Formats: sequence, structure tokens, C-alpha cells
Amino acid sequence: MERPLDTKTVLLDTAGELFAALGFEGASVRAIAERAGTNIAAVNYHFGTKDNLYAEVLRRAALAIRGAGIEQFLEPPDRIATPAGAARVIREIVHARFASYFSNDYPAWYRRLLMRSLIESSAVWQDLVRAVFAREHELLSRVVQAANPALTEAQVALFAFTLTGQIVVFGFAETPILMILGKEAYDDAFLEAAADHVSASVLAALGLAGALR
Repeated sequence: MERPLDTKTVLLDTAGELFAALGFEGASVRAIAERAGTNIAAVNYHFGTKDNLYAEVLRRAALAIRGAGIEQFLEPPDRIATPAGAARVIREIVHARFASYFSNDYPAWYRRLLMRSLIESSAVWQDLVRAVFAREHELLSRVVQAANPALTEAQVALFAFTLTGQIVVFGFAETPILMILGKEAYDDAFLEAAADHVSASVLAALGLAGALR
């Protein structure tokens, strides 16, 4: 017999669904509490403020979608001691990101919430970017630099942004992509092919087209 979810977890799940559907401004604390089968006092008790609730929901979704942190791909440190080693790490990161980003292990609203947060760019989202994603970008940039030491700092940043962007676009444009493909959802074969394509295109641009052969 499954244990019933505690009130805090129910509030997080309920708030996430509403924030993803209506945005931060559109989802009221009262609506969240009523849908969760509790009251506003419970929201205040567990989170203090609506901003705190939104921050916890957003962080929970972002970390789930991100999956393994990039630092895990850099152990031991000598994995990126050569361009070929860095190329392998880039491919691993891209495949891991596709797997986690489109995983069925968490609710669909996680991804919708992240997409909405990118557009709305609230103070809470900006705090999360500084706390989590800025570090991820820094580590990814280190891998890119190792893959092609001749790149300038500005070029490294652009490559890191491009790599991340090529993955994110499959989330932003999921509906039209699926319509064009005639699919109801991304399947494992398509995600694997997309990850291969993204990693291959980035490595080719870095001058490492044959590094993994």
C-alpha cells in the first residue's frame, strides 16, 4: 500500500502544475491551496511566501531536468587533458542532457515550467541561474576550451551557449517538431539520433569531427 503524500509534497506538485500552466502571477496561493485540498495557512507554514514556494518548485524541476551535474563528467580531472578526451566528455554530456531533459521519470509540467520561466525571467529564476546554471556554463566552457585550446574566451562562451541551446530548442519547439515528424512524443530512437547529431555538429565546429572514430 502506497503511503499518502505529505502536505508539503502535495503543495509542491500542485503549485508546479499551476505555475507551469498559468505562470507565477496567474497562479494564486488560494488556488494552489484549494487544489491541494488544504488552506493558505499550510502554504505559509511550509514556505512562508509565494516567492519561496515558487523558488522551491522551480529548483526542484530544474535540477531534475538538468540531471547529473557537469562536474560528474570531469572526474578524474585528466579526462579532458587532451582534445580527444574533451570530445568524449562533450558527447557524454549531450547524451545525458537529452536523456534527463526528456525523461518520463518526472511529470511533464517540469519541462513546461522551465520553458515558461525562461520567458518570464523572474527574480527567482535569475537567482537559480546564478546558483546553478552559471556554474554549469563555467564547467561546460572548461570542457570546450580543452577541446580546442586555440579558442578565445568569447568563442568558448559562444560554443557553450550553442551546445546548450541546441538541446533546449527540442523542448521549446517540441509541439511543431512532433507535428512535422508525425509523432505523439519523442521516442528513444529519435532522442538518441538528436543527441548524436548535436554532439557531432558541435565537435565538427570545434575541429574534432574525427575525434571519436
